[in-house]
Amino acid sequence: MNRRSKDRNGWVNFPVDDPKWSSTNEGGMFVKLVVCDDREFDEQFGICCGVHVHDLLSEQLINDDQRPYPTYPTTDPNVPDFLTKMEEAIDNDKRWEEYHYPHANHFKKPEYHSRAYLCSMVLGSTGWSGYNDNIGLWHCTYADLTENGKSLYNTIQQLYPGCKIHLLTFLDT
Repeated sequence: MNRRSKDRNGWVNFPVDDPKWSSTNEGGMFVKLVVCDDREFDEQFGICCGVHVHDLLSEQLINDDQRPYPTYPTTDPNVPDFLTKMEEAIDNDKRWEEYHYPHANHFKKPEYHSRAYLCSMVLGSTGWSGYNDNIGLWHCTYADLTENGKSLYNTIQQLYPGCKIHLLTFLDT
């Protein structure tokens, strides 16, 4: 596998040859499937303690198919209350990332361990990273999975009923 190439592996259909996506010439991208259980404690999966796994934030998390990345309201400094709106957007960015990595933005000592998941696995990676002027950075959704990827996703959903599966897209910078 080569960074900054169209090489890919796994069960994600990265659109490396789709003309509507331009290469960013960054490193590459990878997709993880994680399972979150946000139900009340007594209703969560697992009969005993210790059934969770933790992941490590090793690259830039750019999107979550269940919780889209927050957008900035404006980039025009002439808009009234521009600085306030930008500060709010930056706070939204931090809160968005903290759903998966609750201590990543601690001022004194950031920690890059994830929240407790029931499952975390890499579904695919590529040396390519894509961008579209109207959409932004490419990010994975269920529709982007191969047939095997969709089958695995559906099986994981059956294994963890009542839990939410997230497809997280990362940029290797």
